Parts: sequence; C-alpha cells; structure tokens
Amino acid sequence: MVGFFISAGVFYVLNLLSPVPDMGQIDAVDVYGTFREAEARRVGVAPLEESSIFGLSIAQQSGNVVIVDGEKGL
Repeated sequence: MVGFFISAGVFYVLNLLSPVPDMGQIDAVDVYGTFREAEARRVGVAPLEESSIFGLSIAQQSGNVVIVDGEKGL
C-alpha cells in the first residue's frame, strides 16, 4: 500500500507542475465500440455505425471496421 500512495502522490504532483494538454477531451465517435447505443447518445458520442465525420466515412463489414479517407479515396 505504501507504493500505491507514493506513486499516486508523485503522479498528482507532476500533473500539478506540468499538466497533460487536452487531457479532458473525448472522441466525437465511439470508434472502439465502448458504449452501447443509448449510453453513447447520453454521453454525447456518436455510435460507430452512424459515423461520418471530418471527411472520413466509417463502415462495418463482416465484423471488421473499415475506415476510408473521403478526400484521398484510400
């Protein structure tokens, strides 16, 4: 338990001295399928199946996620 409190204290102090930029940001799309549809809507994240953002079209095919860049056609 001593190691836990030491590491937690060091983590806290280091984050006070030099905070991580953009630490509180979340993705606009649930790319990894973390949330069920109702949870995603409640948190304000778009479910993967409905996503088409920032020039990217995202589709699911046979269980695999395929991300295609809309501009370059890759």
